[in-house]
Amino acid sequence: MTKMCKEILETLKNTPEHTLYYFDLDDCKIFTDETEFFDAVRYLESQGLIEYVSGKNGNHLGIHASHVAMHPIQLGKHSFLHWLFRDYLGGVIIGITTTLATEFALYWLYELFLR
Repeated sequence: MTKMCKEILETLKNTPEHTLYYFDLDDCKIFTDETEFFDAVRYLESQGLIEYVSGKNGNHLGIHASHVAMHPIQLGKHSFLHWLFRDYLGGVIIGITTTLATEFALYWLYELFLR
């Protein structure tokens, strides 16, 4: 991801509706090179990080940060660790706890009724 892509995402995160209209680009001093800006926009759109804002006639009026861009933990990072600690180890802990509780209950019942 280029510096321009990061600047675009940061600008979108700081706007109230996470939307940047093309006619507002004159106010932003960081977007001076139009070719570089639109190359970055095309890249971010291909990665699913932004969505185009279109008018009634279908023309692109600006860009909007997607849900994935606003919540980057959903990009797939830490998915193995999430599976390991939450799903796998959770099942192991439940299994051990159930086994110990059953053994304790059987021992208690044996001591109570058969001795």
